Amino acid sequence: MISHFCFYQMPLSGKNLGHKLLIILVTLIAYLVLAPNASAEEVCTFSPPPNGGLEPKGSPLPTQLISTSSPEFAVSVTVTCTKSATLTVLPLTQAEGPSNSGSSAVATVASPFGSTSSNGGTSINLPLGATPLEINLEVNNNSVPLKAGNYKYIVRLKTTP
Repeated sequence: MISHFCFYQMPLSGKNLGHKLLIILVTLIAYLVLAPNASAEEVCTFSPPPNGGLEPKGSPLPTQLISTSSPEFAVSVTVTCTKSATLTVLPLTQAEGPSNSGSSAVATVASPFGSTSSNGGTSINLPLGATPLEINLEVNNNSVPLKAGNYKYIVRLKTTP
């Protein structure tokens, strides 16, 4: 994004000095409030995502929660871009559920143009138009049984022109 700064010089002496300062102040405030919104361009939009599911894995008590075991657990969305962009997965947020020390959670996003993950995978190059994405999540507690409870994780995707 490119920011534009405008400087106006008005004589500050003489008649109506307070009026001139008020004009400068209003102009500066309007620029600071409106300029970021006017220059921000929405390049990609996502279809409304459905909630995904996590299936417990491990025996006799679950040590993993995964969405890759069955198609009904994965999340499918479409991203539509008005010009080419890159897609990255931001770090996951655990929104609900007990904390399990030593556990790790990784989200993986696959597209026809490649895949990436929340643990530092490479970005996916998205072309102009609609691209289907499949999002999967895996929570691994390193062979230690997970605490009982309801878990909720938030996966955030970022597109950059």
